[in-house]
Amino acid sequence: MISDSFSLMRGGPVYRVMHGLGVIRPGVPTAPLVAVLLVAVAFVPLAFFAMGERMLLPGQGGIALLGDYAVLARLLVAIPILVFAAAPSDDVLRGAMRYVGRSGLVPEIEHARFEAIVHRARALRDSSVPEVLCALIAVGSAFWTNAHFSHVEGLSHWALDADGTLSKAGAWFAWVAAPVFRFVGLIWIWRFLLWAYVLWRLSRLHLSLHAAHPDGAGGLGFLSPTQARFAVMSFTGGCLVSGDVLVRMVYANGQLQQVQWELIGYIVGSTLLIFAPLLCMLPRMASIRRRGLLDLGALGQRAATAFDERWRPTSKEGGESLLESPNPSAIADFTAMYGTARSMSVVPVNRMTLLAAAFLAALPFLPALLHAISIDELLQRLLGVLA
Repeated sequence: MISDSFSLMRGGPVYRVMHGLGVIRPGVPTAPLVAVLLVAVAFVPLAFFAMGERMLLPGQGGIALLGDYAVLARLLVAIPILVFAAAPSDDVLRGAMRYVGRSGLVPEIEHARFEAIVHRARALRDSSVPEVLCALIAVGSAFWTNAHFSHVEGLSHWALDADGTLSKAGAWFAWVAAPVFRFVGLIWIWRFLLWAYVLWRLSRLHLSLHAAHPDGAGGLGFLSPTQARFAVMSFTGGCLVSGDVLVRMVYANGQLQQVQWELIGYIVGSTLLIFAPLLCMLPRMASIRRRGLLDLGALGQRAATAFDERWRPTSKEGGESLLESPNPSAIADFTAMYGTARSMSVVPVNRMTLLAAAFLAALPFLPALLHAISIDELLQRLLGVLA
């Protein structure tokens, strides 16, 4: 089927350029090569310039490059993570589309519309316009953002000369390193929006959903772990926020308590944002649940009435034993089916996946937490909670 070969990541002008250059070849580990190349372009010249200006290593006065956690988070953490996460995420998303096409979710009458959705998604993925816009935004943002955002008043900064103008390292960061980081992040945002578009189009189909489906989501339970693949975006975003917080804590005597509510807001907000595209399924799933409960309720009424008439005490004795009859087992099975329909989620997100994504968004803040609280104190507080 056409959905079997659908890929969210393997397309677009950047992919075609890399394929043409031989970077993408069967049997060649593409992600390590691309990650090393991007880090080499973004960070190695930056480190060379900072070393020439004696602002590479911490302890040389002011905020050195290797002590600027905000920049390190962007160039040495976020870029490699986003590159390495692309292929595994694409495999999961491709498997989800293959499941939609082959599982019976799409009725025969809707196959043409489903194929049109896949064709449209491929056309958007392969279009040059979105990635060109991402590149223009990545480079153009250098005109209205500064390269010394982690500067602390009263301290020298690796991106600035003594007269306050950009140093060679600062210029490289502003015009090369930062645009590389922004472009990688914007490509991920574009793929996220493209997948959201696919989900929205799928929600317009008359999918074959069932309130009593064992997955508790009408048959769309597979979308929860699929959508969770985008939690890598909230993780890398958390790395950026954590780096900025660490700079303020280390160099400006900032306190974690001053930003705790902002951090909690980021964790909750980024997690909900990752799963927000699944809300487009809510109207359809709510309708399926409501209709399923009504149908099962009517069927249950007839089943309960028949059971009561068959086994009421006034029925004639000497017939079939209740213990040997299949009727009680059938009623129990029907009760379980009704319970599944009643507990059906109207949004295909399960609690464990949501908590796992929130944990991934919170994980980057561990260094800031350990800087504010010693490990011994942290363990004592945890033991106090568990005691």
